[in-house]
Amino acid sequence: MSNHQIHADDRLVRAFAQSMERFLLRLEQSHQGPWTPAPVVVAVSGGADSMAMACLFARCDSFGGRPNPWHLTFVQHGLRGAESVEDERFLRASINLWSRFKNPPLSLAIVPGVPATGWPKGSYEAPARTARYTALQSHAAMVGACAIATAHTLEDQAETVLLRLMRGTGLSGLRSIRPIRRPLTQSENVPILRPLLHQKRTQLRQWLASHSIPWREDSSNQLLVPDRNFIRHRILPLLLERWGDRGPVFLARLGREAARWAEIHQRELDRQIQDMEMPRAGRRVVWHLAKAKIKRTNRLADCLHRLWQREHWPMIDWSTVRFRRLAKFIRGRGPLEGMPGGWSIYLDEHVVRFDPPQDIPVKSGGIGITGSATTETGLER
Repeated sequence: MSNHQIHADDRLVRAFAQSMERFLLRLEQSHQGPWTPAPVVVAVSGGADSMAMACLFARCDSFGGRPNPWHLTFVQHGLRGAESVEDERFLRASINLWSRFKNPPLSLAIVPGVPATGWPKGSYEAPARTARYTALQSHAAMVGACAIATAHTLEDQAETVLLRLMRGTGLSGLRSIRPIRRPLTQSENVPILRPLLHQKRTQLRQWLASHSIPWREDSSNQLLVPDRNFIRHRILPLLLERWGDRGPVFLARLGREAARWAEIHQRELDRQIQDMEMPRAGRRVVWHLAKAKIKRTNRLADCLHRLWQREHWPMIDWSTVRFRRLAKFIRGRGPLEGMPGGWSIYLDEHVVRFDPPQDIPVKSGGIGITGSATTETGLER
């Protein structure tokens, strides 16, 4: 290995260790009660990015004095037939690789990642992502992990910003991938860390090649039908050709700026909701609208969207149009129509009452104006 490669190797390992040290410190600061070092579940697909992340975990036996136990975890979706089987075989055979490092994984687990209702027709991208995180959360809870680590890179950030922009997102949606994602639903218990968000894919592949570490290529990533793949193979190369490495960097910076704006906006919405909110009884949420003096329909629609987030109410049937329609009804400027089934929403002068469907469980903790999770947004900077 040349001196240049040695220096690049040191920089990558140091940057990774610093990211993990910051992440674990934030988790420790947000934790109630004594902090006990716990392992991290490292999600690995066999691809270059996740293999590089796993090898970096294996290189570092501690982060800022904190021990670094970790579990290697592969989610088997079984969507690509023989290729999926080969990916699993590759990971199982990697046991010989980890013996080269000073901090090998505590275990290697292959966990199924198939939705309980089976794969739906059409695109598998979103259902596979949901199934993957569900499987990782379940496994992390089983092994007592403090976090899950995924190998999202700088290019993933840039792709996500472009993808959301072309799908018509607002400014808050441009915040893209968060370095730390705290649990957002009752089925999630373990935060997700992205320690490679500032690293480029080419650098990670060069690092693996310099250490003779193999990886697998997913053939489905070459298909141009998924929007993300189209952006990856058709749009980003044009940006790189015109503006060089600055293109993904600038897009990722836009995502970070949007995240900072969204955090400020979210705190303002929380204050307005707190001004309106009256004592609640069980599932029912009651607002006194006159206390917040919200004059714009869009602002009230934003407060409604934030309430749904806070209460962990499912938003699969709630679009921006429906939140705006509900806001117009609450302000007395339109009928209440087109609402998802099971919801009861009553308006009496300045008081509005929200009764969610009976099959939605009452939230416990989570994002909110009250409770221990109000520091969540600070963790996600």
